[in-house]
Amino acid sequence: MFLQSGYPTDQLTSYVVTIPPNYFAADGQPLTPRVLRKTKPDRSENIHPKALREYTAVKKRLLSHHIHVIELPGYHAPDAPDSVFPNNWFISFPAPCPENIRCGSTGNTLITLFPMQANQKKEKSRINTLQKALGQQAISSQYNGEILKSMTDSQSLDGGSSMVLDRENKVIFAALSPRTNQTLLQDFAGQQGYKLIAFRTVFYDQPVYHTRMMLSIGAKFAVLCSECISEQLDRQQVLKALSDKTVIDITPDQTRKFAGNLLQLKNDQGKTITVISRTAFQSLNDEQLRVLNDFNEQLLVFDIPAIETYGGGSIGCMLAEIFLQPTLTLTP
Repeated sequence: MFLQSGYPTDQLTSYVVTIPPNYFAADGQPLTPRVLRKTKPDRSENIHPKALREYTAVKKRLLSHHIHVIELPGYHAPDAPDSVFPNNWFISFPAPCPENIRCGSTGNTLITLFPMQANQKKEKSRINTLQKALGQQAISSQYNGEILKSMTDSQSLDGGSSMVLDRENKVIFAALSPRTNQTLLQDFAGQQGYKLIAFRTVFYDQPVYHTRMMLSIGAKFAVLCSECISEQLDRQQVLKALSDKTVIDITPDQTRKFAGNLLQLKNDQGKTITVISRTAFQSLNDEQLRVLNDFNEQLLVFDIPAIETYGGGSIGCMLAEIFLQPTLTLTP
């Protein structure tokens, strides 16, 4: 039996996990829409060093703005061309420290691992690496592998990319696709005590392959491509569930430019910061940017064209959030 999560927490965190793109290559996955990425670089273009420079600049700038970056070792295996997106394979929840377990001085978290492309052996090795890295930040963690136990070879659920969580209202939003299995979604939502809102989408004649491409939720705002939701009743349900937030409705073309793949964080000084790529930032109109600025003390804009062009993902998938329950410090 795994530890139940869902304890009160801030909607935002200052801890993010990253992985350097040590073996970065064009994402050849047929499920990733070609409208989002190129399958092959030009012959004259060596994309790996470009991706590494982009990643390094992102990490350096986050640290300079007091965001805690927990870097995992980069993968060198040729079967991990998109490992720069750790958000695909785990989700973190704050959790109290279990009895009889020594917890970190920073806090404790519950990690749920997901069966990206049914490669359980690889995922189980990743949890060990992640827990070690968290421990170096004085964050203790427990591991929930229930989803891995219940899956079949034909099922896939890409973690924090397949699902977007409204942690305050305990709602999971998920666009159904070959990478987002409804049975696994229902199991996970039930385990965590979250309401599941699953819906079908159409994005350039195929489903949105990751929910995080079309929806991001901040503390007081949400960015959504409502036009991508194919059924009117589903669209109404999603908008109703987001009614306590100001919704920035983006177009499919803005979605293609990763405008839905941003992330709001709170640094260790309590400052609200939304990270967004240059491609996404430039696609937004003046009114959309005004709303974003109204709900943030700062926008951090990152230039990551190689990662976006050949990886099929953006800054929101490069940063996997860690939510923890702070360790109580007893004072005399």
